[in-house]
Amino acid sequence: MRCVNVIFFDVDGVLNDYETKEKNPNGNTGIDDDKVKRLSQIASYLKAEIVLTSSWKFEFEEKDVHPDYDYLVKKLGKYNLKIKGNTQDMVFDRGHGILTWIRQQSLFDRDVDKFIILDDREFEYDLNPGIPEHVILTDAHEGGIMRMRAMVEKPAREVTDVLEYCRDLKNEGKGEKNMGNMKAIEIGKYIEFFIKSSQLVVPDKGDLKEAVDWAVEKAYGDAKRTMTGIGKFEDEKKKALEDMEGAFKDYFNNEKIIEKPDAFDQVHGELCKRWTSKFEREDANLATYGKAQKIVNMTFKYMYCWYYKYFHENMKKWEKIKYKFRFCHMTMDSYTLNWIYDRTCKEKRKNISFTKSVKWSSLESVEDYLGIEKLAEEAIKNEKDFKGMSAIEAEFLIWDYEMIREKTNEWVKAMEKYVKEDNHYPDEMVESLGKTKKAAEEVLDKFTLPPSSGKNRLSVS
Repeated sequence: MRCVNVIFFDVDGVLNDYETKEKNPNGNTGIDDDKVKRLSQIASYLKAEIVLTSSWKFEFEEKDVHPDYDYLVKKLGKYNLKIKGNTQDMVFDRGHGILTWIRQQSLFDRDVDKFIILDDREFEYDLNPGIPEHVILTDAHEGGIMRMRAMVEKPAREVTDVLEYCRDLKNEGKGEKNMGNMKAIEIGKYIEFFIKSSQLVVPDKGDLKEAVDWAVEKAYGDAKRTMTGIGKFEDEKKKALEDMEGAFKDYFNNEKIIEKPDAFDQVHGELCKRWTSKFEREDANLATYGKAQKIVNMTFKYMYCWYYKYFHENMKKWEKIKYKFRFCHMTMDSYTLNWIYDRTCKEKRKNISFTKSVKWSSLESVEDYLGIEKLAEEAIKNEKDFKGMSAIEAEFLIWDYEMIREKTNEWVKAMEKYVKEDNHYPDEMVESLGKTKKAAEEVLDKFTLPPSSGKNRLSVS
C-alpha cells in the first residue's frame, strides 16, 4: 500500500481574501497568485497532493461547461499544482467529508500518512475526532494563506512543521505574524487602558442581556452631551434605546457570520435608523447620522471590552467572537476625526466635504459618514503598526494616543501662557517647564503610533 501526504484546501479565504481585486469569470472574488504560490511551496515541502474541500468543488461537477473550473485549474497549474480529488460532503460537514475521503483511499491501495487542512473557518471540524489537530486556519480578512494559525493548542506535528516552515520562508510573505492570542496581547494593553481611563465597570460574564443593556446605555451617555433638548422627548428616547438593545442582542446571539463589509454596513445602517427614525419628525438635530453612529459604534466598542475581558484568554472562543467585530466601524469623534484628517489627502476629503472643522455630531449624510469610514480604513492599512487589525481594534490605540496627545498639548500650552503673561515666575519654573515639555514629548514618542511614512509624526507642539 502506497503512503501519500495530502493537503485538503478551501479556496475562499485561503487563496483570496477580502482585499482581493481579481474577479473570476462569474464576476465573484477571484484568486491571488501569491497565495497559490504559497500553497505550492507548502505542497512541495510536505510532498503532498492537494484535495479540494471548498464549495468550488460543486462547480467541478460541471467542469465541461463551468468557466470557473478552467479558471481555478489554470491558476493552480501556473505553480505546478493539480487537484487530485475533492470531498463529497455538503460544505458545512467538511470534517466528515475529509474522514470519508481518507478511508476511501484504501480502495485504491493508498494510505494517507500526513495531512493538513487549510480553511478560513472552523465549521464543525471539532465534532470529528482526529480532525481539529490537523486544521490550519487562515485569515480571510487579510492575507488568506499568508496569515495562518493552528486551530488547537496541541496541533499535529505536520501542522507545526508547516507553520514553522512558512515563518522561515525568505521570499514573499516572509515574517507574517500568526493570528490568535498574539494580536490580542498586542492590543490588550490599550483595551485595558481604555477600560481603566474610562472607569468602566464591566458587567458579569454570564449575562449577555445585561452586557448589551450596559453597553447601549454607556454609548448613549457618550453621545448625550451633544443632544440639546433631548429631555423633551423621553418617550422617543426610551423607545429608541429599547429597540437598539433588542437589535444588538439579536446580532450577538445570531450565529450567522457576516462575510462582507457591505453586509455589515447594512446592519450598521439599520441599527442607526432605530435612533434616527424616532426623532426625524420631532427634532432634526437629534436625528443626525453622526449622533446615531456614536451610539451604535460605541456600543460595539463597549461590547468588545466585555467579550475581551472574559474570553480573550480562550484562543479558540476568542477567534469566533472576533468575527462579530471584524467589519465594525471606527467611532467618529473629535479624536478619531483628527487622526483620519491628518492621514488622508485633500482630494479624497474634498469628495465627501470632510474639513478640519467638521463635527461628528453634525454629520447628516450617510454617504459622507461612510466616506470618512473608508478613509479611516485606508489610513489603518497604511500604518504598519496596525497590520491585520480591524477598525475597531485600531481605534483603541488611536483614541488612547490622540486623547493623551491633546490633553498633554492643552496642559503645556496653558503653562506656557501663564509663564509668558506673568513676569513674576522665577527662572527655575521656566526652566522646569521646558524640561516637563521635553519629558512629555518623550512619553508621547514611547507611547507610540508614529505613521509608517514618517509624516505627521505626533508630538507636543
